[in-house]
This record gives sequence, C-alpha cells and structure tokens, in this order.
Amino acid sequence: MRVLFDTFRISCINRVKERNFTNRNFTYNSPFQQQINLSSEALKANFLHSTLNFEGRIAPKKFKLIRYADEISCPCCGEKMHNFDKNKAQILANKISTKKGKELSNALRNNIEEFQPSKRELARVIAKEADENPNLEFYEILAKISPHYTERLRMKQIAVVIDLTSELIRSFPNKEAEIEKWRYNQIKQIINAKDEGDFRNLVLIDLLMEFNKENEINLARHELEFYFSRLPNSKKDKDAFVVKYKRRSSKEGIYHLIKNTNPTIEHVKTYSNSRNNQLNNLLLMCTDCNSARGSVPYWNFVKTHPEIKENVEKYLNDIKKILRREDTPDVIKEKYRNYIQQIMKTLRIESGGRLFGEKHHQNS
Repeated sequence: MRVLFDTFRISCINRVKERNFTNRNFTYNSPFQQQINLSSEALKANFLHSTLNFEGRIAPKKFKLIRYADEISCPCCGEKMHNFDKNKAQILANKISTKKGKELSNALRNNIEEFQPSKRELARVIAKEADENPNLEFYEILAKISPHYTERLRMKQIAVVIDLTSELIRSFPNKEAEIEKWRYNQIKQIINAKDEGDFRNLVLIDLLMEFNKENEINLARHELEFYFSRLPNSKKDKDAFVVKYKRRSSKEGIYHLIKNTNPTIEHVKTYSNSRNNQLNNLLLMCTDCNSARGSVPYWNFVKTHPEIKENVEKYLNDIKKILRREDTPDVIKEKYRNYIQQIMKTLRIESGGRLFGEKHHQNS
C-alpha cells in the first residue's frame, strides 16, 4: 500500500510540473514551492479528473453571518430568520386541527403569521370555507376545494407543454409536424387525467427528452430548465399543495402550512449550475423561501416575486447594522467587509437589473 501511495504521489508531482495548477484552496507554481497537501479531499479536488465534482455545498456554519440570522430579514419574504421549532409547530397544528367551523376559522386567522408566507392566502381561503361550513373538518375542507385547484394544476401543465413545444418549433421548424403531434398527445393525456397522480412532472420531462432523442432534437435538459421549473410542485405551489394534501389528516395538513424560517444558504447563481460557494454568490434565506425558489433562475424568481426588491434592501441594511456594531468580532467585520458590494453586483447581474430599478432586464 505504501509503495502504491508513493507511486501516486510521484504521479501527482509530475502532473503539477506539467502546468501551473490553481483551485479555490491551493495554488501550485512548482511542486517545490510549497508542501503538497495529500489529504483525501485535497487529492480529490486537485488531482482527479476535472469532470468529477467532489466539492459540496458550503456548510451553513462557514457562512459566519448565520449566527446573527434572528436579526436578519429574509431577502425574499422579509421576515426575520430563526430556528424552526418542530415541537411548537406540532403543538400548534394539533391545537388548530381539532377545531371546526367558526372556531377553526378564528384559529386560522389568529395564527396567520405562523403560516408559510406562500400559504397564507390558502389559510384565508380555508378560514372562509370553515365559516361557511361549520361541520367540516380541515381535511374535509381541503377535499371540498380541491377540484378547483386540480383544474388550475391541469391548466398550468398544459401551458408549460404549449410553451415548451412552441420553443422547440422555433428552434427546429423542420420538425414542426412531429412536435405538434407530441404536443397534442400530451395535452389530451392531461385533459383526460382523472386523478392528481396523473400530473406527473418527471414523467412529462422524461417523455420530452425521449421524444427529442428519437427525433434528433439536440437540446440538453438544462436548456429547457426554465420551462420545467414552471411545472406544479407541491413544495412551492399552493394549488399542488391543496390537491396533494386533500386526503391527509387534519394535523398533517395544518403542520405543512406552518412556516419554517430556519436560515439556509441560498446560491444566487444556482449551485447545480455554478458550483459557486464564493461569498459573492451567497445569501441567507429562510427555508420556505429557499424551497419555493428551487432551481428557478434568479431573474425569473424576482420577476414573479416583486416584494423581493424591498426585502433585499432590508436584508442588506440588517447586515450593515451588524457589521457596524462594536460587539461584532473583528474577524467577521474583516471577512464581510466587501460582502455588501459583492453580493449587490451579483444580484444586479442575476436579476437583470430588476432589483435596482434598471430598465435593461437580462433574459426577459
């Protein structure tokens, strides 16, 4: 084993001699200028094939501002971030789920601030239904209003199919007949679907990729990500939430309405596309908002959430206050000295100027 390791070490040194090698953690101009770090992670990061990625997302504790999260507004919903108390959420869910009619309506309205920002309007709808149907329980109300949301889901998926295929026809006009036939079949299937289980986003995506391959349409999946991101998703879509949870128990349904403001690391340029863990690409964002964004391009996320413009300003101002405070450690002040300028630059580029009132919009 030692002979094997030494052989590998010599091989590594020879590779370093062949070219200057720079990465985020190590810089080598010559193997003799500094000791080569032969830890497992260093070997993976520096010497294995460049197409393999062994670096993960940044650990939350490495983004030192997270310790001040309860003083920082989420740059999406604008609410202060703090640790999600599962026990408190469960107690609240149990307390509300046992009520009916006007009592349920009042309980929902009284606790509206405890619900996910994206689900508050739904809580108001349920409260109104509870007022009008005093004998129904929470899950019965979900089942009652579900048909309306099911039809909305159906129309959303049809809209995505139409926009997707229109983009394909623009790019490949010689395949118009085949694309239109595929579009017709997909829309027919969606219209005839009897149950929400037939709104299968991943199946639709896989079918499109298979169709593209069979018809020699050379478009990678990531090039169509904008359209795929618009497909209904129960994690971020109110309509999908209602449909998915209509058969759940009252406690479970209520629990999934309660907001999670636990601070998380948000990558402005999505990590899946950029692998960028640098400070100029990182925001703190509450769990609900981070989940709601998913992998949607930031410029489009901002477009559909106009409140972000005001809330980003609150986020930046909160951080400025923390960095100016006397009790903030110097090491944090130094590390984040240029953070505001750096992240503003990234936000300006990735939002196409939308966050700063500029007329030129990228990707619009």
